[in-house]
Amino acid sequence: MEAQSDFTKAVRTSEASAAVPQLSFTHRTGIVALCAYLVLVFSRGTEVLAVALGVNLHIAMILLSVIVASGVAGGQLIRVLQSKITVFLALTTAWFLLAVPFSPKFQVVK
Repeated sequence: MEAQSDFTKAVRTSEASAAVPQLSFTHRTGIVALCAYLVLVFSRGTEVLAVALGVNLHIAMILLSVIVASGVAGGQLIRVLQSKITVFLALTTAWFLLAVPFSPKFQVVK
């Protein structure tokens, strides 16, 4: 029981609340855009809006542009690009992009 009371005391102190970082405008914008993007993609909201409005608004592309721009503006993109997973994902994407034009079944649709 004593450990629980120590925990509640630690949570109530200003030191514990000072550990929570304050987010800048660019970080908050990126997080909100990411949450909106995930909701729209996993709920298929972009397709529903395209059918309901009769026009494809490319909302996912716009939100991804906002997410990347907030990452660049916030200075966090370099930190993300230093991850091994990100490097391998970028190399795999580049490999796919280079492989498509050289594949035997690739045809330009006119």
